[in-house]
Amino acid sequence: MSSRALLFTACAILACTSVPTATRESTCALEVSVAHRLAGALRNLILYEESYFADSVNYTSNLAVPQPWLGYPNGFDAGPDVEVVIKDVSPMGWRATAVHPLKGVRCVVYIGVGPQEIPGMREGEPACETM
Repeated sequence: MSSRALLFTACAILACTSVPTATRESTCALEVSVAHRLAGALRNLILYEESYFADSVNYTSNLAVPQPWLGYPNGFDAGPDVEVVIKDVSPMGWRATAVHPLKGVRCVVYIGVGPQEIPGMREGEPACETM
């Protein structure tokens, strides 16, 4: 687990201390689980985009492009209840946000373009925060 994931996990647990004891454990576990799922989707998106770049020397905002060698015969699939939005796409890079519509967690990643959306984030490493 990266130091960023450990930091998010620690912050999520600390933030959950204000939740009543009866629901604290399930709420915190759910937020951390959703954050890991969103970050995983963004890591998969990095592979998808880099594979596309290797073929076309450009990045894409079209997630419907099939890449069967990566396991995406019908285009990129972030998974159930995960919404991914890619923006600022250029030959120099891109940025993306992944959110779960009901859980109040968002994760972002960028490749080659800035500025940072979450303070302290680094290029190519998904960073998450509660909204």
